[in-house]
Order: sequence, then C-alpha cells, then structure tokens
Amino acid sequence: MNQSSNNLTQVSDHYTSGAYWLEHQNSDSTYKVRLLESLLEKSQLSLSSTLKAAEIGCGQGAFLFPFANYLENQKIQCKLLGYDISSQAILLAKEKNKHSEDTLSFFIGSAENIPDGLDFIFCMDVLEHVENPWELLRSLSSKSKYLILHLPIEQSIGHMLMQSPSHSYKTFRHIHFYSWETAKILFQESPFKLLNYQFTAASNVSLKIAASPMIRLLRLIRYFAYKFNPHLATMLGGGAVLLLLENK
Repeated sequence: MNQSSNNLTQVSDHYTSGAYWLEHQNSDSTYKVRLLESLLEKSQLSLSSTLKAAEIGCGQGAFLFPFANYLENQKIQCKLLGYDISSQAILLAKEKNKHSEDTLSFFIGSAENIPDGLDFIFCMDVLEHVENPWELLRSLSSKSKYLILHLPIEQSIGHMLMQSPSHSYKTFRHIHFYSWETAKILFQESPFKLLNYQFTAASNVSLKIAASPMIRLLRLIRYFAYKFNPHLATMLGGGAVLLLLENK
C-alpha cells in the first residue's frame, strides 16, 4: 500500500474506529437548522408539507434530530434518512432516536445507498473529508433537486498564519481546504448550480451559540466584519458557509 492509500485509510479509520464518536456523541447542530431556516427564507423557498430528505455523513444525528423537531413544530410531515459510513455513529443515532422510523431512520451507507426522488439532500461538513468531492456531487445529483451544503472556509490568511489546516487534519481529518473562490469553482464544475448562500458568521445565529466571553467577543467582531464586507472577511478570517444548490 502506498503512502497516499495509507493516508486515505487513516482518514476513514478516524471516523470508523469508534473513538471519535465516543468523544462527540453529545454534539448538537441546532444552530445549522436555524441557519437553514434563514437561508430558505432568504431564497423564498418553502419546504414541502410532505418532505422527503436525506443526510449524507449524518454522524450520530447532530443535525437530523433538531431538524426533525423543527419540522414537527412546523406541522410538516417528513421522511428523513441519515447515512454514515461509521457503524458506531449509526448505533449512537439509533439509540438516541425518539422519532418513529417512518419519520427518521438511520443507515450504515454512503452516497450510492441514498434513494432517488428526494426533495433535499443535506451534506453538512462532509466535502472536506472525501477523496473526490466532484465524484460525490455527481453521485448525489440524480437523487434530489436541491442540495444543502455546510462547508468550512479554511483557506484564509488567518487560518494559514495559525496553521489551522494542520489542526483540522489532526482533529477532523480534513483533506481539502477551501477558500470562497475555490468553493465556487467546485460548484461551477459540478452538476449543481449555486442558488444562494449564507455565511455563518454573518448570521445572528452565530452570536447565540454558547461560548466563553472571549469567543463571543471574537464572534461579534467577525459578525460586523462579515456585515461590512463578507468577501474580504472570508479572505482574512475564513469561517463557514451554508449553500443552497439546485440540480442543473
């Protein structure tokens, strides 16, 4: 096995060995549901009253659980499917699932296991992990009209100065590091077109996430920087972006 194959095996093992999910079993991505609500409103796009959606790389359900609760509060009937390559993550998700399997269910699997005919596919913080992002996007394009992506923007002056890519690789096994410009090129060359986006730091949702006083201050500074000039802010300090894509 060559060095490249060894590295890719290490990336996969990071999430399938079990240790990662024991440390992150209580993760909660409720804020991403709020970001999604804001982005859909901004895009003047409504969710179907009988929504069918799937998440690829769902982990232990950090996004799908609060999303299912949100849909329930909105009186939206849904069929949500979660897929992940980690059996440990899926086991944790199934143990925590308080919804009926007709509403929310979890499966060990990857993109090829996702069924066709969905309203949305969610890909939250996944593209930076996969060997070939274009291949993943192509495989998803036949399964849903819309794709929602949450993507870290880690190719920035601040991230380079702080050597953040090395930290992201060590902690999360990120193997791709995007700037806002390279992210747009990725989607331009994919089967999807970019309809709308929402920088996480530019949303007041980011200010409400629990954190230390210093982190809250930094978020406030970033919030105003993004409000003043989002493209300059992302070049200087990176961040994350939620994107709405439509099948071409």
